[in-house]
Amino acid sequence: MPVRLLCIAMPLALLCACSAADPIGDTANAAEAPGKDSPAPGAAAAVAADAPIDRWIVGTWSFDAYCGSSDFAVVYAADGSVDNGGQQGRWTLDGDTVTETIEREIDQETGTLTTLSAPITRSYTVERRDASHGVLRFEGNDIPILRC
Repeated sequence: MPVRLLCIAMPLALLCACSAADPIGDTANAAEAPGKDSPAPGAAAAVAADAPIDRWIVGTWSFDAYCGSSDFAVVYAADGSVDNGGQQGRWTLDGDTVTETIEREIDQETGTLTTLSAPITRSYTVERRDASHGVLRFEGNDIPILRC
């Protein structure tokens, strides 16, 4: 698995404010089974499913089937900052393409936040499935995301 994919699919530890929820199952059918496949109550209610994508993406997203079940998460802030599993920087959106420019990351050995000598830039497309489900497409891989 390429290192760049690990930065998206398997980020470093991130303490996110997610609560436990029911499993999401197959994201392709998520909208067809309300209740069972929904995130924690109120999590998706804050953003309408038809909100502009630049507002829809703002928030905490889990790469796992459950919010709070692991540390695999990314946080897109409204001010353009991003924390992708301990890698921090800025995000921009052009159509359905997100570009992250990572400037700092947590050193795995020391646990401290360090500034990178050269920023890491990566781009991927985002597909909205509904208010609380989406898919990131990165280097030919589909990575389901769940709003926490």
